[in-house]
Amino acid sequence: MSRFGGLIFLSPPAYATFIVLNSKTDVKSYLLDVADGLPETERPSCCTHCKTNRRPHRHGQFKRWLSTLTERILLPVFRFLCPVCKRTMSVLPAFAEAYHEASIEVKQEVIIRAEEGMPVTILASETRHFAGGPYAEKTLRRWLRTWRQRLLRHQERLWERLLHDDLETELPRERISDIRALLVGWNNRLGSKSLFSTVLLLDRSHGMAESLIHPTAVGHSLSG
Repeated sequence: MSRFGGLIFLSPPAYATFIVLNSKTDVKSYLLDVADGLPETERPSCCTHCKTNRRPHRHGQFKRWLSTLTERILLPVFRFLCPVCKRTMSVLPAFAEAYHEASIEVKQEVIIRAEEGMPVTILASETRHFAGGPYAEKTLRRWLRTWRQRLLRHQERLWERLLHDDLETELPRERISDIRALLVGWNNRLGSKSLFSTVLLLDRSHGMAESLIHPTAVGHSLSG
């Protein structure tokens, strides 16, 4: 993985490359920004494959379904073509994962409820109220496993981010997991910034860790 300006380049499956926008972490602002096409400032500056300095050309777009908690949205994803090696790449917003229809918002809600003690069997039934639901128990268990690993892997950096912002929130007195404590602290202090989008950005690029400790170090990378 490597980072160029406001973009994060993912090492691909061999058949596809996704470039992740880290400046937009919510659906509404993204859709407004791309109503007339992807802004020039968000355009990739070089090819993720051959690393030529020639800027990739716009190469159309495709639409994919994205399910939030309350609605299903046809999300535009913009493609670019390298003029040298002729490989293509697609720009993906930070609130969506490649090949996943459920948004980060949905997964965050599932993990929060599970950490509050809701059994997966009941949680699976509750997801029938989600726009993209219901989700199978097997799917929820996979999300829980994946996101708990991510949260634990990055919890030190995330707590440093909270402490940098002078966390004064009193955490619950009952015994709770490290993950739930992090969820409570983050929601009370930085509720406007999606914890899971931040974790996903950290997972996608080691370079994002520095911006968590020193938020001004990497421009607007965690805005939104």
